[in-house]
Amino acid sequence: MTKDEAHAALRDEIAKKTGQIGDGRVLKDGSVTFEWFVRNRYFPLRQGDWRPETAREKKAQIEIDLIAKFGTHSLDSIDKFELQTHVNIWQRRTARTE
Repeated sequence: MTKDEAHAALRDEIAKKTGQIGDGRVLKDGSVTFEWFVRNRYFPLRQGDWRPETAREKKAQIEIDLIAKFGTHSLDSIDKFELQTHVNIWQRRTARTE
């Protein structure tokens, strides 16, 4: 293996392990899970907009309602129907508790 081939192999392995390409973009090969995306992309982006108490509440709700259900799914495998069905069930459940 040449030095360039070794660099390419290392770059590919790092991308597989981290779920992202060197410039910070997320891989679109089905290897990125919903949980990884939420924890490594969504939370860091949104936390700056939330007050500490709001962040704790929202993160807990997302953990319970979304990550528990879709965490191990790859982003590519989640479709609109599956999400809408989950939201409908969640709405019915929360409407009963109010």
